[in-house]
Amino acid sequence: MKNTILVSPIIDTLKTNYKQYGLMLNEERMFPSIYDGLKLVNRRLLYTLYLLTKNGNLTKSARVVGTTMARFHPHSGDSLYESTVKLYHAGYLDKQGNFGIIGGLDGIKKNPPAAMRYTECKLNSKIKSMLFDLIKFVPHDTLELEPEPLYLPTMLPLSFFSAELNASIGFGIKSVFPTYTKKDLIRRLFYLIGVTKTEPIIKPTYPGEIQVLSPDKDCKKLLKTGEGSIIFKPRVIYEKSKIIILGRPFNKDFRTLLMNKIFKDQLQQEQVSLIDETVDERATKVVINIFSKKLKGTDFKNQLEKELTTKINFNCLFVNEDKSLKKYSVDEILLRTYNQFKDLFFKKVEADITTITNKIQDLTVIKKIRPHLGKYLKESSVSYDNVALKLSKDCGVKAEVIKKIFDRYLIKTLITCSTDIKPLLEQIKELKKKKTDAYIISLYKALV
Repeated sequence: MKNTILVSPIIDTLKTNYKQYGLMLNEERMFPSIYDGLKLVNRRLLYTLYLLTKNGNLTKSARVVGTTMARFHPHSGDSLYESTVKLYHAGYLDKQGNFGIIGGLDGIKKNPPAAMRYTECKLNSKIKSMLFDLIKFVPHDTLELEPEPLYLPTMLPLSFFSAELNASIGFGIKSVFPTYTKKDLIRRLFYLIGVTKTEPIIKPTYPGEIQVLSPDKDCKKLLKTGEGSIIFKPRVIYEKSKIIILGRPFNKDFRTLLMNKIFKDQLQQEQVSLIDETVDERATKVVINIFSKKLKGTDFKNQLEKELTTKINFNCLFVNEDKSLKKYSVDEILLRTYNQFKDLFFKKVEADITTITNKIQDLTVIKKIRPHLGKYLKESSVSYDNVALKLSKDCGVKAEVIKKIFDRYLIKTLITCSTDIKPLLEQIKELKKKKTDAYIISLYKALV
């Protein structure tokens, strides 16, 4: 059979193949899932951190990266470490060592983290509880190397719950997600599910002391549609001989903006000085000292306010159940995440009730066979199959049931364990109280 050679212009081939590849990246890697608000790489890193640090101990960042590469994500180690650093600055991890500074005059580009072999990290305890308490109740599948969760059973959508703004840049499309405080997201959720009647118009934020200049109607539009433009400005304090800036303008070179634009002439004439007094990794405090009596902080106010003001265009694109990109509102994703968590929690309650019910059934059998067990165990040659048949005749319990009891329990346990089922019945009673909307709401209240 002869080989067939297809002749095609290289431009046409690249257009077709690259487009298919780009769309695949959009659907599988570049945009967050509607199930948990996470991109694939971040979900894998968080899951690896859960496996490595669920005992509460720190582990080397290099180990996190290596384990993630070896078990789930066979791709660039450098990009994995970069994502790990972002997870720390998003507020999901505790750490030891230098993870860089995202605030201040220069941000992380000029204040990068130490190499991964020097830093350590672990899941923040509250994040671990919020993301992984129900992990065994979500579906797992082998996507590349080993079985992994298809999503994390989070209580809040992680695209909106972060200390940093989340952006996704894919093939021919970009999405920026607003981020809110945990308290504000829960306030909004309680309104959506009818716990509260007054509608809270929550406002997005990002690291530093940031002011939202947009009116409530714009913030409400973003919540209800998943898109909109919001205007931000860092907080600025004007004093007699100094100006204090307490946040970075989004997506701007802060140092260049101040030194080469706003205060260029004054710096050259030594009429002002810039001091970066930032001490927190995610905060900003830049002080402009004014030395000339001819200058006042208010002289720069209009220009400074204008240059520090930023308009961010939000557009919340998620990968849905069909693995296609779709825009969702903040409200839709909040409600979806809440209902998903509630369903999984109720599954856990049912599983716990089933476990206790099985235990009660076992103890009931043990209580029946215990008085007769001793005489058969004294025999020189004990066959548990024969003992089960004899006990079945004595107690009226099926031999197959007794055999399963022998498989599950040591003889010592059968003889010494308590057969009082009242505590177990009380446990079931308490578990049934948890299978209510009121209990789920109490869990969310405990998050704040």
